[in-house]
Amino acid sequence: MRRILIFFLCAAALSAKAQPGTVKMMDNDISTLSKDHAPLYKIEVLPQDSGYAPPEQARTAPYSIKNEALNFLFVDERSKYLPGAKKVIVRFYIARSIKAEELRYSIEENGTTKAANWAPLPDRRIAASGNEFNIFEIKNVRADNRFLHIGIYSIKDPGAVLFQTTSTINLAKPALAVFFTFQKDKPDTTKGEDGVINVQYNSFDRNMSGVTFNNKEVVINRTLFIKTDNAPQLFNLLIKYDVNEYMYFKPRWIKLSANVFTPLEDSMRAEGYNYKAEVPQELVRFSAKLQMFLYYNFTQLYGKKNKDFSYSSNDVEFTVKDVYVLSARDWLLISLVIGLPLSSIALLFILWYRGKQKRKLQQQRYISMEAKLKLQSIRSQLNPHFIFNALSGIQNLVHKNETGKAETYLGTFSRLTRNVLDDSDKEMITLHNEIKLLDDYLKMEQLRFGFQYHILANEDLDRYNIELPAMLLQPLIENAVKHGIASLKANGMITIDFEKSEDDLAIRLTDNGIGFDEVKEYNGMGLRLTRNRISLLNTVYKNTPVGLEMQSGTNGTIVIITLKNWLV
Repeated sequence: MRRILIFFLCAAALSAKAQPGTVKMMDNDISTLSKDHAPLYKIEVLPQDSGYAPPEQARTAPYSIKNEALNFLFVDERSKYLPGAKKVIVRFYIARSIKAEELRYSIEENGTTKAANWAPLPDRRIAASGNEFNIFEIKNVRADNRFLHIGIYSIKDPGAVLFQTTSTINLAKPALAVFFTFQKDKPDTTKGEDGVINVQYNSFDRNMSGVTFNNKEVVINRTLFIKTDNAPQLFNLLIKYDVNEYMYFKPRWIKLSANVFTPLEDSMRAEGYNYKAEVPQELVRFSAKLQMFLYYNFTQLYGKKNKDFSYSSNDVEFTVKDVYVLSARDWLLISLVIGLPLSSIALLFILWYRGKQKRKLQQQRYISMEAKLKLQSIRSQLNPHFIFNALSGIQNLVHKNETGKAETYLGTFSRLTRNVLDDSDKEMITLHNEIKLLDDYLKMEQLRFGFQYHILANEDLDRYNIELPAMLLQPLIENAVKHGIASLKANGMITIDFEKSEDDLAIRLTDNGIGFDEVKEYNGMGLRLTRNRISLLNTVYKNTPVGLEMQSGTNGTIVIITLKNWLV
């Protein structure tokens, strides 16, 4: 159920001054007390210090809006500012028709610490106010340099809660940020392992300062962020629509929590913003320039005179455009006014442009098809190259009369060859299958050379759904074995690490071999075919390019392959 109350304030009831326009008030405070409950109980906070006198305040004008807009609004009785007070007295005015034992009160300090957590009212009735209220009083409530959030409700009607906020912290100008979350019109679809198509609407956040958007963009959240050391409940939102119309809105502030892992809230907390609130959709109008800022009005008694003060934040200004869609009749009238010749020219231009775009798309298809054919050619070269090298390994073990190792090698080789041939017509294979292929290959070579190896994969990676180019790593690992660590025997070490780096998949190959000259051109096929293949992959998959980096020295070699935007 929506708990937003909209009141239209009458200028004659609020102020005797002449006002320039209309102000409306929308109340979205934590208090859900209705008008029917309002007379049943009240909260009053008074300074307990004898001779308390507030320090002189410096009136601060609103950021960029005329003072009469703030003067037109009343001082909110549910918030109180007592700068410099050390202790306060809290008084609850309870209608005589309500039983005191049915009431619960709470006093919260600085938005976190509970000084009293929904406890029964203390038996400290001090007086009766006429025939309407009994007064319950709590003294010695510590208030120095903090703010108190005080609430009261009846256990018979827990949905109606009355809150009052009192602060003794010196006021300073708060900071305001406004973010809207926009949702894309078209959903993204993904197919799960069970074959079910999942529909996901991606969304993105936008800082509204200086932004223009239209009513075709779907806004799913409208969030305010405030940066203040004081009670956020003191500050209200004023929205200016045009010269003569304002909306006063009382936000429901929620403290930002480190346990909420959203990128927007994490970034705002890092910038010092500590509370957020949602703006109702009704307050965002189309065909208007909106100006928002936070403010707090209060009145202080100095001697025998009341003085009015206001504190306001920076303002956030943005524009909402209403997109007008022309009807068939509108188009007909435009055509008649402009004339058939101009329409004919426009038609010829459209036909020419569409033909040009069609030729461009065909050319791109030819380029992509040519690149894919070249990729298949490289794959067809890699498979016999790999099989030839593996057979050489078996022959080497047989010549050494190591028949046991040769049999094990041959068993692993047969399984590996079957997997390679099964995937020979696939450009992409899953991360899980790639790791199995690499593990089988390294086990074979380990029988020959006796080195050690590790294959690591980040737990955040979905091995069964992430795909990568088939046999992309095998030639590089083959080079690491043959030209890097073969001579080191048991002291040789190869490490393969699959990592997630934001939206990128990073693969790091490390060995402690003798290294090689990165500039020198070698006759071997493995590295040359890998470089050609990566170049062709970047031609086909332009939005997800593949990067290759190599660092080699006498202490070993590091090869890093980065698949950009591969995890989006």
